[in-house]
This record gives sequence, C-alpha cells and structure tokens, in this order.
Amino acid sequence: MLKVFSDLILSDSIDDLNAEPEHLQGYLLLFFCNKGTIQVSINDKPWKVSEGDLLVCMPQSLIGHYMRTPDLEGMALLAGEHLFDDMLSGCIMIEPNWWEKQKYVLNHPVFHLGEYHQRLLRAYANLLLTYMDDIETEYRQRILRNTSQSAAYEILHGLDTLLSAEDDSGMSQEKEISQKDLIFKKFMAMLNAPENTEREVRTYADKLLLTPKYLSAVCKEKSGSNASELITEVTVGHIRHYLQHTDLSVKEIAYKMDFPDVSFFCKYTKKHLGAAPLEFRRMK
Repeated sequence: MLKVFSDLILSDSIDDLNAEPEHLQGYLLLFFCNKGTIQVSINDKPWKVSEGDLLVCMPQSLIGHYMRTPDLEGMALLAGEHLFDDMLSGCIMIEPNWWEKQKYVLNHPVFHLGEYHQRLLRAYANLLLTYMDDIETEYRQRILRNTSQSAAYEILHGLDTLLSAEDDSGMSQEKEISQKDLIFKKFMAMLNAPENTEREVRTYADKLLLTPKYLSAVCKEKSGSNASELITEVTVGHIRHYLQHTDLSVKEIAYKMDFPDVSFFCKYTKKHLGAAPLEFRRMK
C-alpha cells in the first residue's frame, strides 16, 4: 500500500519504493521495522535494521540496494525537499545542538527505539495515513506538515534519550573535545542564540578571535558547510518559520530579523526561498 500526498510518501512495504540511489537521494527517508530484518547500503556502508529499529537517511545520504527477510514488516516515510525544510526549520528553532545530532545520524543512521517511542511512531504513522485519505486542501497540507514536524520532534526526543544512555554507559567516544570541535560548538551556540540576527561571518570570527577564513574552514570540516552557508541556512529557517507559523507582517519580520529595509528582505527571501515573502506565505 503506497500513499502519496503533496510532498509526503507513505508505505507499509519498502518494496513499493524504488530503492535506486538516484531516485531516493534528496529525500528524507524514515523506515521503522515492526518485524523481520533488512540490510541496506548507506554511503557504501552496510546497515542492518531489525524489529524495533528506526532507519533515518538524511537527504544527502546515498542509499544503495537492500536485502530483506521474507517476514519483513514496517512503515516507510519519504519527505520531499519542501517538507524536509519545514521540519528542519522547526528543529533549528528549538534545538541549538541540531548540527551535532545531524552529524550523529549521518554516521549512525540506525538506532533502536524503546517501547514508548515505538508506540508513538506507530500512532503518528496511523494518523498520517488517515489524513492522507482526505482530499488535498490547504488545511490538510498544513495539518500534514505540522504532524510530520511533530513526529520529527519525537525522533529528536528519542535520540536525546539514546545519546544520554550512551554517555551514562561510557559508550560515547567523543569525551575529549578538540579545539576545532570547541570552535564549532561555540559558533553554533552563538548562531542559534535566541534573538540572534547577525549574518556576517566576520562578526562571529571576531568574537571567537579567529579569521573568517579559518572559521569557515572549521565549519566546513565539521559540518560539510562553510560558515556563510550555515548562517544562511539558520536565517532562512527563521524566515520560513515566521512566514508559515506566525501572523507577523513582512515589515515586522524584516525588522525582527534586523534587515536594513523591507526591499532588501524581500530580495533575500526570493533568492533563498524562490518567492517573495507574501507569495511564499500563500504558496505554503
């Protein structure tokens, strides 16, 4: 059974999905295993997913072919670019350490869920499937996006529990923080600080007593994106949030985000979101 609704794809059989790398890359893929086992290649590394495990493949991951047992049962969810951006912007708003968790998920895409989070994910899957039986309207699209984002929060919450358990049991291998790790951690804390609106790399570099070039090199090494790209990603996430989830006017958002004027804010939004603020708000 395969269901497609706007930017969301749900299936109770992973065989319904085309597992060719070129087809799945660019999507966020979640697969929760209820029964059986599947082995899948992610970034050329094999991973085994068994009962109670959740597989999380970020859009930048390369998914290869898979092998499965005949009794495999589970639920697969694919989130397209726009839906993933919605989920990411919400995560950035509430999770200052999102980049650390993203790095962890990229390196450890399979983790076992406790019984409580297993029940929650099944409930979210059933709720999404029910919503997708409805006709596609603006209300239903918003409800699906919000429900998907809530499910993402639950996964982050479950990941918190997992990482805490690893730290408590001595399983974490990153007890000693290198100088570059510390720089990146401080930069991300500054970038995600409440009410921060700074968009110049040099300002962050000056506060950290670094050159902009070195700060960008550290960011690139630790996250795959340079400092300017990270600043843009967080800024666009805030703009997306304000346009989609608040009643603030374009002028109020521009002022809140410390843009020099509304015209510049509109040009920035069109460049990074593909549409002017009011147009983007209507589209979503």
